[in-house]
Amino acid sequence: MLASHLFAAEVVLRNNVGTKCVISEQPGGYALGSIYVNGQLVERPLLEGMMKFKDTATGTEYWLYASEYEKISDSKAVFSGKGSIGGAKVTFQVTMETPPNVQAVRITYDYSVNRNIKNRQACLLYHNDFDHTWTSHMYPFAGDATYIQRDPLSWMGIPSLFMYRRDRSLGLLWGIDPNSDYLNPTTWTKDFGLYFIDGVMPAQFRVGGDGLRKKIDYHIPMQIILTDTKDPDGMILDLMDNWMRLNRFKADDLYIRSHDEALNLFIEGRRNTNYWNPGMGYRLGGARFIYMGEQGLAAYFDYLLYEMTGDPVWR
Repeated sequence: MLASHLFAAEVVLRNNVGTKCVISEQPGGYALGSIYVNGQLVERPLLEGMMKFKDTATGTEYWLYASEYEKISDSKAVFSGKGSIGGAKVTFQVTMETPPNVQAVRITYDYSVNRNIKNRQACLLYHNDFDHTWTSHMYPFAGDATYIQRDPLSWMGIPSLFMYRRDRSLGLLWGIDPNSDYLNPTTWTKDFGLYFIDGVMPAQFRVGGDGLRKKIDYHIPMQIILTDTKDPDGMILDLMDNWMRLNRFKADDLYIRSHDEALNLFIEGRRNTNYWNPGMGYRLGGARFIYMGEQGLAAYFDYLLYEMTGDPVWR
């Protein structure tokens, strides 16, 4: 572990496949800065601060800079700071990492407040102004969209916003670590919202729509998956390949049964079903009644099974 630093012009994190973060020191402290893929700047550097909070009643924005950092390795650093919003003291850490062998950046937010404050949200974003025009997709809510507002954000398999530049020069997935419990109904994590207006409001996830509460250690793991593949199909395939490797996701092998195996499986299931009532017939699905309109067909089917198998159980 490297020593902590209090003053530096910038902190550079990089990995072995062309992903780089440049965290900038500003007069107020450290700001989130810039993200690059293969030397290409993703979007205009974020220099206003490290964390942003918003008053949902008045629209007032609060930016907090990190006052110090600890560089864990060439690819990882932890930035910390504190400030005041709405009369509450905020303490935070932002961990930034460029993992090896994948074009991605992990940004993990940890913060807490010393008292309850109403109408405050944490706004999680990787840039704050635009040099490019962007189109977004989030299945099943939006496609080819330049405007998205989902608050609260309901469940989806991959809680990430797919975005690409209009000229197809760069694409990304900006979202929540899929291993987090962002919609657990018993915790604060149900308070997620997503906002984006191309050219006006950068894509951002917001937490705590009704306010922030004390005695909660807010922990929000975010990730940006990147690609500079220009072919539309290749862009999606590259993003998903990087997403799967970053999150260690593996699809199960597809096993296709033969006709005989499938029939034997079906016969054994029918042999052991609890839908059969001796002397009466089969209950309908999961219901508690026997539908006489189907008993003749069921009897004929059972007789065919008897002819195939010779098993008297079907007589």
